[in-house]
Amino acid sequence: MRTGTVVDRPSHLGKIRNIQALRALAAILVVFYHLTSVDLKYGNGTAVLPAWFGYGACGVDLFFVISGFVMVTVTAGKPRSLESVRRFLIQRATRIYPLYWFYSLIVLAIFLTKPSMVSAWQGTEVNVVRSFLLLPDSAMPLLNVGWSLIFEGYFYLVFSALLLLKSDRHQRVGLVIWAVIVSLGLAATNWTNVESGPVVKVMTHYLTYEFIAGCCIGELIQANRTRYAGIAVGLGVGMFAVLCLMHDPALQTQFESTWRRVVVFGIPAALVVYGVVSLEVSRGVFISSWMEFIGDASYSIYLSHVLVLSLLGRIWWATQWNGPVQSRLSLALMVVVVIACGLLSYVLVERPLLALTRRQRVNKT
Repeated sequence: MRTGTVVDRPSHLGKIRNIQALRALAAILVVFYHLTSVDLKYGNGTAVLPAWFGYGACGVDLFFVISGFVMVTVTAGKPRSLESVRRFLIQRATRIYPLYWFYSLIVLAIFLTKPSMVSAWQGTEVNVVRSFLLLPDSAMPLLNVGWSLIFEGYFYLVFSALLLLKSDRHQRVGLVIWAVIVSLGLAATNWTNVESGPVVKVMTHYLTYEFIAGCCIGELIQANRTRYAGIAVGLGVGMFAVLCLMHDPALQTQFESTWRRVVVFGIPAALVVYGVVSLEVSRGVFISSWMEFIGDASYSIYLSHVLVLSLLGRIWWATQWNGPVQSRLSLALMVVVVIACGLLSYVLVERPLLALTRRQRVNKT
């Protein structure tokens, strides 16, 4: 990290550079997670990556915490009205859907020409309409990373309802009520042992707590409560380091879809987000400019990386360059190429799409 001048907290926080750096970290962690599958599928049959690379799945949890924080930050001080909610939802939709549709169309083209390549990811039938609309479904979306965007859409809808409450204090109460409702839903599901439908599963999923935690962090930062920034970062990083050192593949499988994931991934993510944002806001401490730049392209990296890794994996398998040293070099190069493709996607596709949708919003108003 590098330190700038100490800054006073503005009444409305603008772009927070450390959040962009954390987005970069989250995207790279998810790339590491999927790189383990490439290692097993296209290597020489023996994994060369450390087992803890599988914990890169925590990048999604970090994204969820960041998302909650950002939602509170970007809406702070805004009028509470139906018009504000409408604008909020349009902004979220135009931010999420255009680039997602771009990559989903690529996958759809693959699906129509060679369905087995896509159904192998999902393990079941693919619902094209639900995939494109990001609606909850028993099957994975065409673009498999879209599953997390289904949760994001749910988070945005509930948060938009909280924006109708008449004050920030009422919004904080609403967050608590939301958490209680999720807990009651989870308890009812566990006690009755009734198989929930896709919609109910999303609405009562443990991952909701991570978004709510991010919202709470946003409230703390808005109140200028940044006193324990360094301790929070140390605890968050320390917890994750201990997890990697005590890696147990069986444990990893157990907590993927349970409360254990929130404890093992969500809590460290929340601590790190609170800590690094507090360090920037209160002391002017920044992580790095290049991580910030990668963070700007994190959505492009996230949406494109599975496609890029799949192509690179096939090239790697065809070359048979898979000795122990060659495999490590190949996998490292894949990470570089994935990030480079994500940056190109950001410059050539994502930014033009954002500019286009922004112009459309302005013209309509």
